[in-house]
Amino acid sequence: MSSDNSVKLIVRNLSFDSKDEDVQKYYEQWGTVDSCEIKRHKDTKKSKGFAVIQYLKAAMVDEAMSSRPHELDGRTLEPHRAGPLDYSKRLESHHTCNEIFVGDYKEDIEESDLNEYFSKFGNVEEVTIPKDKNDETKIRGFAIVKFDDYDPVDVCCHKRKHHIKDHELHITKYIDRKTMNQLKQRFGRNDYNNGNSQRELLEQVMQTLLGGGGQNFRGKQRGRGGGRGRKPYNRN
Repeated sequence: MSSDNSVKLIVRNLSFDSKDEDVQKYYEQWGTVDSCEIKRHKDTKKSKGFAVIQYLKAAMVDEAMSSRPHELDGRTLEPHRAGPLDYSKRLESHHTCNEIFVGDYKEDIEESDLNEYFSKFGNVEEVTIPKDKNDETKIRGFAIVKFDDYDPVDVCCHKRKHHIKDHELHITKYIDRKTMNQLKQRFGRNDYNNGNSQRELLEQVMQTLLGGGGQNFRGKQRGRGGGRGRKPYNRN
C-alpha cells in the first residue's frame, strides 16, 4: 500500500458484517480504488469496524469527502482523510470534532484574520478569543475556531503549523478534559511520549485552562463566519 496518505481514506463506523468487496464497490463511486482493506483482529479475524481505502489520485478523496453522508449496510459511515504517520500516533487522531484549538495566539491577530485564514479550509461558524478572567484587557493566548464539519478540522490538524501575520500558530483539536481522559484510557498515553514539549504544553493548556468543548467563556469575543454547506478543502 502506498505511503502517500493524500490518496487514502480511513472509514470508521463500518458494520461488522461489511465485506471488503462491498466497501470497495461503494467507494468506487468517486474514483478508482487501488486497494480496500477492512482492518481485522489477528486472532478472531473479526472486523474492527474500520477500513483503509486507497485511491489512485488525491482528487478522488476530495470528491468522496464532498459527497457525504455515506451509507452502507445500515450504517452512516465516518470517512476521514488519512493523516501523516506522526499524527496518527497522537490521541487526537482518534477523536472527531468540529473545533480547533489555536495556540500561540497573538494580540495583533484579529478575529477577522482568523475567519479569513481558516475559511480557506472550510466554513467557519464561530471564533472564540477568551480573555483573562481577572483582566479583560488581556487575552489568554489561544483561540477556538469552530467549523460546520469535522473534515476541515482534520485538514488543519494534519498540517498543524499555520502562519498568520508572520506568527506561527500551533493547531490541535479542541478536546475537553473528560474526553481526553477517555482517549487516554482507550488508546494509552503515546500522545505524550514524542518529546515535543510545545505540543505537550498545548495539550496541558487544553486540559487545565479549558473546561470543556463548546462551553461559554467569560469575556469571550465571538465572530461569525461563512454559511453552512460544504465546499472543497484546501490542504495547502
